[in-house]
Amino acid sequence: MRFADSSISSAFGFLSSNLAHIESEVYAIEYPEYKYSKFVPIDDTAPAYSPQVVRRVIDYRGGLKPRSPYGTDVPTSDVAQKAEFKDIHTFQNGYQFTIEELEQARLGMVTLDTERAQAVRATSEASTNQIMLLGALKDDDGVTDLALVGEGLFTSPSVPVSTSAGKIEEIVSAGGEKMAQAVLNIFNAAYNSVYLDQTKTVHKPNTFAMPSSTLRLLGSTLLGPNNGSNFTLLQFLKANYPDVDFDDDIQLEHAGTAGARRMICYKKDKRIVRGHMPMPLTFQAIEGPNNMAFYVPAMCRTGGVEWRVPKAANYVDGI
Repeated sequence: MRFADSSISSAFGFLSSNLAHIESEVYAIEYPEYKYSKFVPIDDTAPAYSPQVVRRVIDYRGGLKPRSPYGTDVPTSDVAQKAEFKDIHTFQNGYQFTIEELEQARLGMVTLDTERAQAVRATSEASTNQIMLLGALKDDDGVTDLALVGEGLFTSPSVPVSTSAGKIEEIVSAGGEKMAQAVLNIFNAAYNSVYLDQTKTVHKPNTFAMPSSTLRLLGSTLLGPNNGSNFTLLQFLKANYPDVDFDDDIQLEHAGTAGARRMICYKKDKRIVRGHMPMPLTFQAIEGPNNMAFYVPAMCRTGGVEWRVPKAANYVDGI
């Protein structure tokens, strides 16, 4: 005769022995469609359970001043300091197996499938992508904010916004000899806004990120369709900006004001912008049984994106 407590114990032991295999399978899978780690330098140096990240902001004041040979006053320089705080938030996910599923797999000597754990990681990566790029955890409808976290790489209110001189789709559709120059002017304006106007040549942008449809259009439009050129507009732009990365993200299709297409020109550098992730997605100890099921919780802790030098970026709406 078998007792319920022995079934629970064997199910728990079977699940425990399979977790190492499940987690190794899950962490081996890459999710290239979620590009937040490509766009945002990730800072994971804070302790995992820190409630806040604190940084000191230092400003130097003073400078050289004219002095008479008979002067007695010596000009001095000084340091002004202040502390800034970034809250860290906890998020959870997880999966479960019923006791029946565990016992059937154990008796059949079948390894537990990894699909549920993979679903946890995939959905968690999608949520983290929203937090880092849009500054909010979205509901399943993709619109409603469940939590506002950080500033968002694409949506920070502290980053200056400009309006594109024209829509690239319309410029390409019109064609003509001035097409390439009109497109280049849009990128020049964004670059110069950061480098010349906003940071006074202190910070050079190194990344253009634009809607996926825009990058695709630039990469498939020939520079001179009437003269047999096989040089695309994207190649033309890269030739003019050899030290700048050109990338895309579908979230930029409607990230601008009133849902407009948005491009961001910025300096990708941890001193400029960073994403706080003290604890990446981590599977925790088994919980249960509860309602005849064992739960494997997972959690992560993040503060989202922090723009430290927002003027080293420029949003271009209506591109």
